[in-house]
Amino acid sequence: MTELTVNGVKHTVSESTTVAQLLETLKIVPERVVVEVNLTILKRAEHPTTTLKDGDQVEIVHFVGGGCLQTVQGSGLWAVGTCPEPRTPNPELRHG
Repeated sequence: MTELTVNGVKHTVSESTTVAQLLETLKIVPERVVVEVNLTILKRAEHPTTTLKDGDQVEIVHFVGGGCLQTVQGSGLWAVGTCPEPRTPNPELRHG
């Protein structure tokens, strides 16, 4: 078995697991993410040929339409999603 850290969360996978297989296991659509292994950003074409090794640090950034960075509950992933309603600006702080 191979132990990895994915977005700060420990995972155990089978030996010879590729990045593509990891994404499939995590039910992540490859077209919507960027994957970094040990500080190196991978091209999507490298996912099937990049074998993960014991101790690898994997970061997966998941893109979602919207504009605010937020965590995906329970996954250790970050996604860009819908922003909360903006607060009403204080008219006393206006410039000009």
